[in-house]
Amino acid sequence: MLIWLYLRDFPIYSGIHILHMHHLDFFCRSYDLRGVVPDHIDADMFFRLGRACAQHFDFSRIAVGRDGRLSSPELHRSFVDGVRTQGKNVVDLGMVTSDMLYFSTLHYDDVDFGAMITASHNPKQYNGIKLCRNHAVPVSFKETGELLRDLVVKDNFSPPTRWNAETRDILPAWLDHVCSRVNTSAIKPIRVVADAANGVAGLVVRPLSERLGITLDAMYFDIDGDFPHHLPTPIEPASTLDMTRRVRETSADLGVIFDGDGDRVCICDELGRMFSGT
Repeated sequence: MLIWLYLRDFPIYSGIHILHMHHLDFFCRSYDLRGVVPDHIDADMFFRLGRACAQHFDFSRIAVGRDGRLSSPELHRSFVDGVRTQGKNVVDLGMVTSDMLYFSTLHYDDVDFGAMITASHNPKQYNGIKLCRNHAVPVSFKETGELLRDLVVKDNFSPPTRWNAETRDILPAWLDHVCSRVNTSAIKPIRVVADAANGVAGLVVRPLSERLGITLDAMYFDIDGDFPHHLPTPIEPASTLDMTRRVRETSADLGVIFDGDGDRVCICDELGRMFSGT
């Protein structure tokens, strides 16, 4: 029944299966885990999941970030506490986009694993996690999900040894990296409507636009886990209506709309015609 409800709401997904972890269920896809909070996911499970990741994966220091969902701060803290309890060091990035989390495993020489607390473009009641190894190599939950589940359910961890956590601001280095990939002198004056969907893209699009010399018309940049204006998914036509209307009304050159964790974008032209970025 649960899987039917999920697929009914999001028919584009395939190959999803349910893992029963602890007393809860969640949806385990190829490279992430998602479920409803607190029905399928809660802080206790994420504490155990943090311990499980620290015990199962061979890393010395993990970077952990989160999106702007209402449940993300608690799940973030619980996962970090679980990792530290198993004697692994944590670099806490705080609220970031998923690609900033991935970038941290490339940028920091002492970080060799990453975890992003997010449910990407799902509705507000969902949350989840993405894992990656050093150099942003994704972790497959199809390969590791059962092993992590067994650790969580059995609570069969080695003796706890509290370890360190430190905070770092990855944004300046991420902006430098992105701009290094672009010939900024070749960018002509352009007006862009950007819809951040009340997600974490609102953290980065404005400073990036300033660095690139783009005139920005910002929509829904306030980070709000209730997603009051529309679902944080740019592939749903209903979510793009405000952005395409603003482009046409203001004669902007183009429009962009992001998902909840800022790693997916769709674009429209000056006439409001959408081009998928999936």
